[in-house]
Amino acid sequence: MKKIFIILFSLFYLGCFSEKKELLIGIDNYESSNMLYMAQEMGYLDNNFKIIRFSTRDDNTTSFYMENLDIIYSTLFNSMYYYTPQNKSKIFYFTLLAYPEDGLIVKEKNMNLTGKKIGIEINNREYYNGIQKLISKKDFKGVELVSVMEKEGLDLYNSGKIDGIFVHKNEMDELLKEKKGFLYKNKTIESTKIEVFIASESTLKTRKKNLKNLILAWNKVLEFKKQNPKVFEEIYYKIEKKYGNFESISRNHNFLTLEENYNFIKSKNFQKAFFNHEKDLKKQIPIKDLYTEEVLE
Repeated sequence: MKKIFIILFSLFYLGCFSEKKELLIGIDNYESSNMLYMAQEMGYLDNNFKIIRFSTRDDNTTSFYMENLDIIYSTLFNSMYYYTPQNKSKIFYFTLLAYPEDGLIVKEKNMNLTGKKIGIEINNREYYNGIQKLISKKDFKGVELVSVMEKEGLDLYNSGKIDGIFVHKNEMDELLKEKKGFLYKNKTIESTKIEVFIASESTLKTRKKNLKNLILAWNKVLEFKKQNPKVFEEIYYKIEKKYGNFESISRNHNFLTLEENYNFIKSKNFQKAFFNHEKDLKKQIPIKDLYTEEVLE
C-alpha cells in the first residue's frame, strides 16, 4: 500500500512540475516571428512560455529537432524537409499565408556567374531551393555563394563586395528602380509560403491546454491589429527597437485566424503548396503524420 502511495505521489508531483515548466518556443529572424513578442508585450502570452530567438531559420529548426525546444515557429516547407516517419512532432496551427516573389539581382546584364559571389541566406532552405530553380546546374557549380541575411547582403552588394544578391520582390524592385543592377534571366521565382507552429510529441500529449492558450494569444494580437492599427504599429516599432530589426516585411502578409485554420488543410492554397514541396523535396508524406487537429478540437 505504501509503495502504491509513493508511486501515485510521484506521478502527481511530476505532473504538477511538468505543467509549471516553461515551454520553449523557438523563433527566427523573420518579422512574422515578431508577432509572438507582440503577444508577450501586450500580456496575451502567459508565463508558461519562453521565447528563444535564433539568428537563422536553420539554427532554430535544427535546435527543435535536436529536442532542445518544445515548440517552433517555422514553415510548412521546413516541416516537410525534416520529416521522417520516426519524428512524431506535428504542425498544430497554420499562422500565415504569403506568396513571396524572389529574384537574383546582378551587377551586369547577361552576367556569366562563373566565379561570381552571390549573397543568399543559405541556411534558409526555401531560399536555397529557390535559387537552384533559377540557376542551371552547370552554372550553379561555378558560383560562390556567400551566406548572409538579406539586410547585410544588400550592404555588401551596394558596396561592391559581392556580384549579386538573391532578394525579395520589394528589395528587388527598389534596386531595379535605382538602376543598381539587373534581374538575372529577367525571371523571378514565385511560391506559396505557409508558416506554422509545430510542437514536439511530448508537448502535444501533455500540454494541450497551453498550446490552445498560445493559439488564443496569437489571435488576440490579430484582432488588436485589426481594431487598432495605429497603436499596433507603435507597439511594433517599440518591440523592434527592443529586440533589434527583423528580416523581411510581414505586416502586410495574410495572417490566418482561428476560424480560417479549421478548413485550411483542405484549401487549394494548402494543397498546391504541399504538392509543390513534395515535388521539390522528392518525398511523399502522409498528411496525418505532419499535422494534427487535436489542439483545435
